[in-house]
This record gives sequence, structure tokens and C-alpha cells, in this order.
Amino acid sequence: MKHGFKLALALSLALFLCIPSTGFCQETIKVGIILPATGEKAKFGEIERKSFEMALEEINAAGSAQGKKIDDRMDNLIHASANHEDAEREIKLWFKPNDIPPLMRPYPTAASEAFYYYQDGKLLDAHKAGAVCLLAPGEPVWSSDLDALHAIRSGGEPSCSLNAVAAKYMINEGKENA
Repeated sequence: MKHGFKLALALSLALFLCIPSTGFCQETIKVGIILPATGEKAKFGEIERKSFEMALEEINAAGSAQGKKIDDRMDNLIHASANHEDAEREIKLWFKPNDIPPLMRPYPTAASEAFYYYQDGKLLDAHKAGAVCLLAPGEPVWSSDLDALHAIRSGGEPSCSLNAVAAKYMINEGKENA
């Protein structure tokens, strides 16, 4: 087991033990880590989870902390989805790619190559008074959303509606379609 992972676990535990909480009254101390559980990086999350469990076993076998058993706590911090499809839909709805650090993005992204404006349920190529800029050149975008915008712009069949894509990029920006 790598020393860096053990050190991170030990530091997390030390921080937990230094903060007064009801954890001291319990027989088990819960410790958790942040890792990718869905998307293309889920395989790395599985490796991290197994490493974390191995470290817990070693620590507990060595006597644990203050005589208390250390147990894992695996909470889904981003979404409470029932399956991978729901997770992808929810993550892409509530988070823009630049809300998530590049190496932790669970789904493919691309850089917008053009401006995409939205007004009255229509996709515009150029700015018009009252239009909202959904994407600018170079801005990170979920690849599936960019594919949908390309399909809409070329008259093809998009994987989702323009309103669905627009909502994702407007929801947390306070943008309104004036």
C-alpha cells in the first residue's frame, strides 16, 4: 500500500479526532473519502475504494484509534441516483463542466468552437438583442450537449431538446431569456 494514501487516511483521522463531536461517544469512528463512482473514471474510484478498505483493515488490525473501530462512510455527495443513466443526467443538469476539476469530470467534455445564443426557444448563430449566450468559443461543454447543438444547428436529430441544453447552461447563471 502506498504511503501517501496511508498518510491521507491518517491525516483525515487525526483531523476528525481533533474536532469535538458525538463520534467520541460511539464505538465506531466513520471516515470517508471523495472518489469518482460513476462515469468514465469510475474504475479509478473502485481502485481508490478498495485501497481505502485495505488501509482500514490494516489500521483496525493494529489496534485502531483510541480503541475504537474505524469504519468507512461512502456517501454520494453529488447525486442520489438510482443508476448510472440517472447519475449522468443529474450531474450534467446541475453541473457545468467547469464546475468540476478537469481530472474529476465523470463524462466527456469538449471546448465550444463557436458562439451559441438562445432566444425564444431558438438557437442563434449571432448575438441579437435579448438573446442569451449559452456558450462562447473555448468554453468547456459536455460533449453530449455540444453534439446536440451541432445537430440542431445542422437540422439533424438531436439527442435532447434545445430547451434542455439551454436550461443546463442558464440554470445557475441567473440568465433569463429576455
